[in-house]
Amino acid sequence: MISEETREYNRWLISLEKRAIVPIKWFIFLVSFISWMWMERWVLPEKVVFSIFLFYFMQNIFFTYCFYLNRVTIEEVRYFSYISLLFDTLFVTFLLIFSHIVTFGKNIEIDYYIFYFLIILRGFAIFRYKSENLILGSVVSILFILSVYMSEEKFDPVVYTSYLLKFFLIWAVILLSWFLIEVINRQKSEIIRIKEKLITSEDLATVGEIAAGVAHEVNNPIGIISAYSEYLLGKTSPDNPLYDDFRTIQTEATKCKKIIEELLNYAKPSVGSLQYYDLNRLTEEVISFAFMDKKQEDIIIEKNFSKELPNIYVDVIAIKQAILNILLNAKQSLLKPERKINISTLYDKGNEMVNLVIRDNGEGISKDALKHIFEPFFTNKKGGTGLGLSITKRILDANNGTITVSSELGKGTEVILTLPISKIAE
Repeated sequence: MISEETREYNRWLISLEKRAIVPIKWFIFLVSFISWMWMERWVLPEKVVFSIFLFYFMQNIFFTYCFYLNRVTIEEVRYFSYISLLFDTLFVTFLLIFSHIVTFGKNIEIDYYIFYFLIILRGFAIFRYKSENLILGSVVSILFILSVYMSEEKFDPVVYTSYLLKFFLIWAVILLSWFLIEVINRQKSEIIRIKEKLITSEDLATVGEIAAGVAHEVNNPIGIISAYSEYLLGKTSPDNPLYDDFRTIQTEATKCKKIIEELLNYAKPSVGSLQYYDLNRLTEEVISFAFMDKKQEDIIIEKNFSKELPNIYVDVIAIKQAILNILLNAKQSLLKPERKINISTLYDKGNEMVNLVIRDNGEGISKDALKHIFEPFFTNKKGGTGLGLSITKRILDANNGTITVSSELGKGTEVILTLPISKIAE
């Protein structure tokens, strides 16, 4: 079973064979045959050479039939391409050998070695990695040397200087192909990454629409359950055996309601009104709200705010929610005896962005968990919904910002929010 990426590559290879490679094969055949006839004063070649031309002609007809009449399947195309490349290489090698023999002493030279360049470039279509193309280039260069060695009777420095130049030209094409393969592979990897990101975005959009609908439908009965449990608690004395049951119902209903609210925020992180706002002031407002509980007086908040910070251009309410999510995560991860959170703002002049850096000395996040922290419903916290960081990332994306998280178990976590200071063209 081949992967979808390989299947797409093979479809492209079939198209390339039809549009370029088969015509190139016919070009090699026609040019070499006409040039040979001209070299032999328009007399048919001897039997051995004529058999080589005839064999190459027949296999060209075979490959033309297979590709143009769609006789090659996606699974078979690479094998056909390997065989085709092998025939091309052998054909050009034999041409080189016999052309040197025929023209020896006649002051006539036809450079069939030029066709080796086409063979090397054909490697782009078949071989996907630079190492494979390097091997192909090495084989071609060895065949060229052998063809020269087999066709010459003695060593001639002048003649061999010309061959040496041709050899270096072949390797120049090999190295160029190596470089091009590297560039193509990088572009291919980037295209695949973008494609996967687009597919993920489309899937998340679909999931978001479904989740929004489900959350809306479930929210009403959960609200009724919560209201009735609260009513029953009010009508029941604490010593009643049913009191704890009613309280459990209310607690779980409240938790369900919170999950649904976060799910709705995740499903529809719409950007509100964008405006310029002071990040220092915005962060102070979130800090005062997040740490207003008297029970949290043992938490040390270190603030290092830049005094020359330009205003950010964002949806203020959404960014407050994003910062609050980060601070709540930091607060919940803190361990005694010293519980500390460092909050700082920095101006990145080079990128025209502002950074908000939040560091804590909490329990940290493992390397394996760090890879999944932005995935919906992934959480290591007891009672957590796994939507906080997912929502935060979507908010940052919607406001043309980014979020970066680095952490190590037992050494705390650092979160960097990068926010724009100006309008970004649509």
